[in-house]
Amino acid sequence: MCLFISDGSFNLPSRAPRHCGGNPPYDRSVSDKPYDYNRNRNDPVRKFRNSIRWIKCRKLFAKHNPLCCDPFDYHKSNGKFVPMTDVHHIVPLKENIKLGLVWSNLAPLCKECHHKIESMERKGYKTSHFFLKKGRGGSNV
Repeated sequence: MCLFISDGSFNLPSRAPRHCGGNPPYDRSVSDKPYDYNRNRNDPVRKFRNSIRWIKCRKLFAKHNPLCCDPFDYHKSNGKFVPMTDVHHIVPLKENIKLGLVWSNLAPLCKECHHKIESMERKGYKTSHFFLKKGRGGSNV
């Protein structure tokens, strides 16, 4: 922003202009918080993920399955052993929440693999076939 002064010189501002008075610029993170809170408040999947039972099950599952199950054979081709960071529900909780704590429905994944699987599911693809191969997914304890 450059201001022209009547004597022919230019006056450059010393800092960027700020919002001054009136309505503040729209900020979704502030204005829609009550809506988002109430919309997801009674969601059974959200309640499940915050439950003590799920947190304990996840910790125990991670202890017994410390490595990514590598559904896309990324790590195998690189000769790497990658630690798991996420527990994936093979049958999504939205479809059957009763399978949430069943180890045979859980798969240990790293961030990269979990992101790819979740992305495919959001696009409408079925991903359970990635975990049907021998040695993939959780153990049947």
